[in-house]
Amino acid sequence: ERLPLAPGVADVARMLGLDPPAFAASAGEDYKLCVCVPPDARQAAEAAAPITWIGTVEAGEPSLDLGPRGAALRGFEHEL
Repeated sequence: ERLPLAPGVADVARMLGLDPPAFAASAGEDYKLCVCVPPDARQAAEAAAPITWIGTVEAGEPSLDLGPRGAALRGFEHEL
């Protein structure tokens, strides 16, 4: 629920029949970077750049869990 969406992204996702947060998290035209920051570096990260905190990292298989939707996502792969 905390994943920011650029204006119009939700409309485009719905026109394509996709979940807007899932579309934003996995589409190829990213407008934000997703990074991991150790808890003890939080203040330094916030001082260096505007950050939207969307979750935490936990042990297990790599995935992005979008909460109640239960969608585990893979990253975008550009065509060769």
